[in-house]
Amino acid sequence: MTAEEIAAVMVEARGGNPREMDNPDVVLGASVQEGVWVPSSVGQPVRLRMDAPDRGSGVQVPRSSMRVYPGVAAGVDVVAFTTADGAALLAVLRDPSTTVRFRCSLTLPDGLAAEPTPSGGLDVLHPRYGATAGRLYKPWANDSMFRPLPAEYIGDSTALTVQLDAANASYPIVVGMVYSAAPR
Repeated sequence: MTAEEIAAVMVEARGGNPREMDNPDVVLGASVQEGVWVPSSVGQPVRLRMDAPDRGSGVQVPRSSMRVYPGVAAGVDVVAFTTADGAALLAVLRDPSTTVRFRCSLTLPDGLAAEPTPSGGLDVLHPRYGATAGRLYKPWANDSMFRPLPAEYIGDSTALTVQLDAANASYPIVVGMVYSAAPR
């Protein structure tokens, strides 16, 4: 199966969450290193990207709302797509020799800051007004048997690592990160 097909099966198993939708306010980059530019509720864009070696074999564009970055690391593909109010990055780990840690960067414009939430995600805040301008939800992971796997962000608020506990997991595994400009 392709990374796009694996990601679609996992998202469907999660009840269709996150749901891919066209969003002209989101810019999907030409590489996983370029990342995704997503809106915030205060009008300033936020950049989310994975720090991966430049091993990919180019970008695939199945739809205007999706990019597939094959081979960003050994045995790892990344699928990025737009949602109604942000974007999702899904890493597809194909076998046990692949990494279970992903470095990510959250680049915020001047005037915004990121703070951890009790649920394990990050809120993008406008410190002057105390308003939440966006949210990077706690990462999620499922193995090929649709079992949830523990996943969490470690590190500071803008240079993150997604760490996954893949003991006894069946491959492929999908790890998801979802950003929303209109957090619920």
